[in-house]
Amino acid sequence: FVCHFFILLFSSRAYPDPAGLYAAIPDAGLRLQAKLMGETGCRTEGVGAPARGSNPLTATNLLGLGTDPVSGAAAGRIVVTEKGGKRTEHFLTPETYLELEAHIAEHGQLVSPYRTFLRAVEGAARATGQFAPGRGTHGLKHSFAQTRMNEAIGEGLSHEEAKQVVANEIAHNRMDSVDVYFR
Repeated sequence: FVCHFFILLFSSRAYPDPAGLYAAIPDAGLRLQAKLMGETGCRTEGVGAPARGSNPLTATNLLGLGTDPVSGAAAGRIVVTEKGGKRTEHFLTPETYLELEAHIAEHGQLVSPYRTFLRAVEGAARATGQFAPGRGTHGLKHSFAQTRMNEAIGEGLSHEEAKQVVANEIAHNRMDSVDVYFR
């Protein structure tokens, strides 16, 4: 029954209202990490909250303002180290980029323990009615993938081209490995 209940209410692991989720996280650093995941598709390792070890975001991760390759709009650019030491470039809103830049200038880094970040996201999900077992922080990556896929298609990319863009941006690189994010 519980499994069927999950499927009926939440047919997707993506958060239906990521902005509402961010707003419900009281700690500014944790809120920023959630925004980064939702806007870039990074894993927790990439936003300074790895499950093991330490991987803070510092000034060396900031690449400045540039242009989003899909929309052509102004975008902040960051480079992060994710699973397996893979370095990937990501694009985010200029506002979030400036917020990250200011946070790093003030604190020297953006970092948190993984479990602290997970608890903040799950607490915000409960507070906003978006909690579902298994959604966790990875639901933010699902939210990004679905939004980005729609954006890429809206910008004129074919389904396959859009899927490859999403695959690259969430550091999977193979189109066949991202289908799970679109359900």
